[in-house]
Amino acid sequence: MKSSFLIALILFGNFISKAQKKQLPIYKKASAPIEVRVKDLLKRMTVLDKCKQLDIWHAKTDLSKPDILEKTLVALGDTVKNGIGFLQFEVEMNNTQYAARFNAVQKYFVEHTRL
Repeated sequence: MKSSFLIALILFGNFISKAQKKQLPIYKKASAPIEVRVKDLLKRMTVLDKCKQLDIWHAKTDLSKPDILEKTLVALGDTVKNGIGFLQFEVEMNNTQYAARFNAVQKYFVEHTRL
């Protein structure tokens, strides 16, 4: 009886532990107040993450195309593996072109970097 209780307790503890690990970080919760999200994100950022926010990347190609984006980022290697701070594209683009390029790069870094 005691061993059954002990096993059940261990399994329950393991379940709770896994459930807690799957919780979305506060900074990713759109419903949380901005100030709280920013504080949570800043706590999680390393010095390198924070330094990368100062980095400006002047992309010379149309990064809204996934294959070109992937090839460009692979060619840059470690330079951008932890993300970038700001993108600057050609000046002569309309809002739709800007949005497509920024969104493609942002999506890539959200899916491929730690934060």
